[in-house]
Amino acid sequence: MSPEVTPAERWATFLEFPEPHKITGNLTDCLNELLGYENTLQYISKKDNISSYHIGGINQHALKKYLLSQKVFTRASTVKLIHGWIPTYVSLCRQGRMHSLICLQCKEHIESSDHIRVCDHPSEKVTLLDNMLHKLEK
Repeated sequence: MSPEVTPAERWATFLEFPEPHKITGNLTDCLNELLGYENTLQYISKKDNISSYHIGGINQHALKKYLLSQKVFTRASTVKLIHGWIPTYVSLCRQGRMHSLICLQCKEHIESSDHIRVCDHPSEKVTLLDNMLHKLEK
């Protein structure tokens, strides 16, 4: 469903993705988002096995606003957490930076990104992830 256009808006720019809307902010940002939207959507759908329907339910503008409000280092860490790029002992051992795969918190299981979310002894990584999710919910 396309938004209605008043006579005063006849020269306004409207986009169809991710939903029909009028550009009210930075034209460059909006056009860059539009040009890469379909490819990004396909990549995320394939990589994370998320349907287009579920991706459409994400408030992308709020997520972008939240991420841009963070300092660069915090934003980079948050994006890594969102994508599951957490420096766990599994990845650090593969890089030769750690000698053991075992979680230092529980000392029972291999520390993978899946394990740190369910470990009975939460680490700083999990606390950071939980804080980020809590802020996004607000």
